[in-house]
Amino acid sequence: MLAQKEVRDNLDILGPIGNGFNIYPESKKIIIIGGGIGVAPLLALCEESIRQGKEVRVLIGALKKELVIEEENFRKFGQK
Repeated sequence: MLAQKEVRDNLDILGPIGNGFNIYPESKKIIIIGGGIGVAPLLALCEESIRQGKEVRVLIGALKKELVIEEENFRKFGQK
């Protein structure tokens, strides 16, 4: 449907959907826990928390190891 749109056509878009994350200034250590597709937005939370100087730990869950997503990207931030 999107490919059939012309320049200046109107689009009906809904977003962003969901809740953001609060990183409280007084927090020194943060643990990020997620699983499945819920892990994807946690990567940005991890990156921003580290940028703010927080000590971050990440726990990612999945039904089996082959289904764990974003593991390598979390490792790029120094997460085990």
